[in-house]
Amino acid sequence: MSVLEKLHVEIRGTGNPLLLFVPGWGCDRTVWSLLTPLLEGRFRVATFDPRGFGESEEALAEPDGWSLSVTCEDITAVLGALGAPRAVVVGSSLGGMAALRLASAPPPGLAGMVAIGASPCPTRKSDFPYGFSPEAAEGVLAALRGDLVKTCETLAPGYWFPGRLETGKGTEQALFRAMLQRIRTPRTYVEILERSLGEDIRSLLGAIDLPVLLIHGGEDVAAPPEVGEYTKSRVPRSKLAIVEGTGHLPHLTAPAAVARQIADFAEGLPTRSSGPT
Repeated sequence: MSVLEKLHVEIRGTGNPLLLFVPGWGCDRTVWSLLTPLLEGRFRVATFDPRGFGESEEALAEPDGWSLSVTCEDITAVLGALGAPRAVVVGSSLGGMAALRLASAPPPGLAGMVAIGASPCPTRKSDFPYGFSPEAAEGVLAALRGDLVKTCETLAPGYWFPGRLETGKGTEQALFRAMLQRIRTPRTYVEILERSLGEDIRSLLGAIDLPVLLIHGGEDVAAPPEVGEYTKSRVPRSKLAIVEGTGHLPHLTAPAAVARQIADFAEGLPTRSSGPT
């Protein structure tokens, strides 16, 4: 089985550079379904399910075998299999954290990176006053162990979907709920979240020498705009865009605004010799 089959890669559109989308925790490749149609006319677009998520949920040998490096390995493998001469990785939340880590030691052809609602350190530290407190993290983990779907649905209004919705018709919440209903092994998701809360890539930010676009929802409580400012101050070639009135998943709640930011960023990247797209 090829890596494209194993990780359920879907490819649409034509153009250069390739945009490779990486979902965050609790999500699968369908989380991009409101955003990617807005970009397929200008770029080649690829989505996939990293190991441990979506249809690749059971591709992870053991739940406690996950680490941020596993997702980085998957991104690199997909990029290699697609053979794109120039690519931009777009990651959301935990997927954005993986993209930031990958950008600190980029594979060939990686031209830029977009991190949406990503934090370099999900848990509060004495020198990083953002993210989950240890007590809040343990409370969320305990609730997820009891009933993952119900807990996520309870958290969604304030955590993922505060502020306005572009459609106003519940499309975003329905898509999110459908992703949750597809989860087959809740234990895997809880174990991955617990391990991800221990990740801290702040020391790698200064090593990133690629153009980086940071997108944060103005009402994001998980990775507020202040986290974007923190990251921007430490990544030399980064730009910060705030999507006002949105929360942790602005690509679901304001896809047109996010698509404009990504398209402008990708089209503004330095050009290099390229092969077929």
